[in-house]
Amino acid sequence: MSAALPWPEIEELFFAALEVPTAERERWLAEAAQGRPGLASEVRSLLQAHEDAASATPPRRIGPYRLERLISRGGMGEVWLAARADGEYEHQVALKLVRCGLGVDMLLPRFRRERQMLASLNHPHIARLLDGGVSPDGRPYLVMEYVEGEPILDFCEHGGSSTRERLELFQKLCSAV
Repeated sequence: MSAALPWPEIEELFFAALEVPTAERERWLAEAAQGRPGLASEVRSLLQAHEDAASATPPRRIGPYRLERLISRGGMGEVWLAARADGEYEHQVALKLVRCGLGVDMLLPRFRRERQMLASLNHPHIARLLDGGVSPDGRPYLVMEYVEGEPILDFCEHGGSSTRERLELFQKLCSAV
């Protein structure tokens, strides 16, 4: 890391870049770094290391849960469809696992805030937090109610929702939040 570039600036741009779809990230980074090649270079390096760590194979079992299939991957980690595997009872859940490798220490405060926020929520339109812990390789995880469905934007596009239907759905979303 260059001494001329302050870590908070690199960190802020890194976390913002994680939220940008991979296909758009390079263009976004070039604009966000605004002609500061050193800044863009540092963030690219962190992003590459983050992606390399993300490709690491997670354990097949975390606590009493067996990972079945990857549902999605985002900036902080991955969400897996998992099933209770300890013989106590059968139940499918969504298990959110923080990515391993670079940035875990930086992600932990955000993850802890998310966990606390989820623990305090109680609404019929928000998946409930059921459990949590630390994986065998040291990564924190959340276990949430699994809700079958598709992302809300995909639902609106595939379902041909009218503007009125989209606004009604948005109102329900706002009442939940």
